[in-house]
Amino acid sequence: MEDAVQSVECLLAPPGLFWLAGVILLAAVVLAAVLRYRANRRGIVPFESEDGRIEISRGTVRSLIEKTVEQMDGIEEARCKLKQRRELAVHLSVTARAPVRLQELDAGIKRRVRGALKTQIGLEEIDSINIRVTEVLGDVGPVEDDGGENEPPDSPSTRS
Repeated sequence: MEDAVQSVECLLAPPGLFWLAGVILLAAVVLAAVLRYRANRRGIVPFESEDGRIEISRGTVRSLIEKTVEQMDGIEEARCKLKQRRELAVHLSVTARAPVRLQELDAGIKRRVRGALKTQIGLEEIDSINIRVTEVLGDVGPVEDDGGENEPPDSPSTRS
């Protein structure tokens, strides 16, 4: 009994405590990595019938979304990540070509992605489509002058 008490006391002393904390931390990191890997390996099931179900790999869905977005005018490159709890969430990183109007780009991408997922895969339940513009390529071109209405009051005016 005394040996067991001494062993526990040894583990709770500073050198043993650090080792114990390290082992617990390592186990938590490994468990998180395994759970994340398993979650990413699951396919997406757009629909089921009495005879079975269709499962589509996440890579296939990502590829479809990326190709759909890259076919749009003003888009150079698109990269997609998917997250799924109950419904699918799409996270896109895009490289746009100038000139770009973000509101039009946003609406066009969302409309085309929802349309492609519905017609190609039969997937209608999409939680959100989040877009991040990572780069704008090309010359922006001349900026329209709004007559100085939006200039800060203390900025020098270039009008004569």
